[in-house]
Amino acid sequence: MQKLKSLLIPKPDDPVLIYSVKALMRRYTIDNLTQLGGQLAYFAILSLFPFLILLNQMISMLNLDLESLLDSVYELLPANVVVIIEAYLLHLESAESSGMFTIGILMTIWLSSKSITSLLFSLDKAFRSAKPLSLPKKLIGYAFTTLLLLLIFISLVFSSVSETLFEQISRFFEMSNDWSILWKMIRWNIPIALTVFILMILYRIIAPRNFAKKNLLIGASFSVCLLMLMSAFLSYYTANFGNYSVIYGSLGAIIILLLFLYWSGIIIVLGGELAHILEMRRIKNYSYDCPPAKNDDGDEKDSSSTV
Repeated sequence: MQKLKSLLIPKPDDPVLIYSVKALMRRYTIDNLTQLGGQLAYFAILSLFPFLILLNQMISMLNLDLESLLDSVYELLPANVVVIIEAYLLHLESAESSGMFTIGILMTIWLSSKSITSLLFSLDKAFRSAKPLSLPKKLIGYAFTTLLLLLIFISLVFSSVSETLFEQISRFFEMSNDWSILWKMIRWNIPIALTVFILMILYRIIAPRNFAKKNLLIGASFSVCLLMLMSAFLSYYTANFGNYSVIYGSLGAIIILLLFLYWSGIIIVLGGELAHILEMRRIKNYSYDCPPAKNDDGDEKDSSSTV
């Protein structure tokens, strides 16, 4: 067991991939990301339903097709999660109120900012910032919340409207089916690229000024890929193996939603952890991830030295 533990300790001479995996496993425990995931899921579930109130009002004002939007969401999120969203949006349609739009905006911004602030503090720890979050960074977190919600809505609208729009364009110009395949690839790459861009902004807020942008991009791309894999796994697992309704009854879909939010928070922070790990390796500072080695006399040696 002791030998296995020593093999899992990151070493400066490890290949970058092996070093990163070992360091991520070590940070997952040291930074207590399991507790973080629960904290973020709590704020996220509180902000979700006010956001859906706001989303429902925007759909009505823009005269968009709700079913088309939900079809796009089905391709991105686990079906159990979309079922809850769909049921709540249908409920809002039957209980429409002029005051709900204002309430939705205020509660979405307030509760979502709580979630973003919690995430910023977690990333502050992941990037090993010497100083606590300053007031400007907290204010940027509020602004980031608005930007995030806006880009989410734009991505949903683009995904649902683009297919019909492209069909009309292709018929007008008599375009071949090859263009249709290319458009489907572009259609889903744009929301993915937007998500990577959002995460890079989030990491940029916390990271030092001289932080390499390449590592921020790698961390953001890692998080987005992991989010897509997690969503696909939850969809496949619940469809083929996991019957949560047997244990939780009608709350089974809620459990899947909470799991999705729980792991999403952890994955976003893991992207920041990876970006910081790669940056520290670039400048040959291993002190954050390599525990002090011991010399022949039993005294600890500085593991941050270059090898």
